[in-house]
Amino acid sequence: MALDENLGLVAVGRNVEGQLGNGSTTSDTSLVKVGTPANVSDFSVGQTSAAAIAGGKLWAWGWNGSAAVTTPTRVGTGTGYQGRGWRHPLAGSRPGRRNLLVG
Repeated sequence: MALDENLGLVAVGRNVEGQLGNGSTTSDTSLVKVGTPANVSDFSVGQTSAAAIAGGKLWAWGWNGSAAVTTPTRVGTGTGYQGRGWRHPLAGSRPGRRNLLVG
């Protein structure tokens, strides 16, 4: 996963759990546009899910424990999130605030 010139996300690879975020579960060997809003400031990619911060809002997609979420969905109502994580993306707000495990 990477940022494009418009600060949107593009992705490539395995997509069985919808982790490419392009509305399908078809894997792709070419870059595909992720359905996040523009102005992505941070993102975190896990093995089967991903999360991004756009406009200070948290978006997540991929395996959610019971189904594939193939398009980015807003998570939480807060702002000021920061991305981190490996297998399961983790987004945290400011120090001392809550963290959200995604995926």
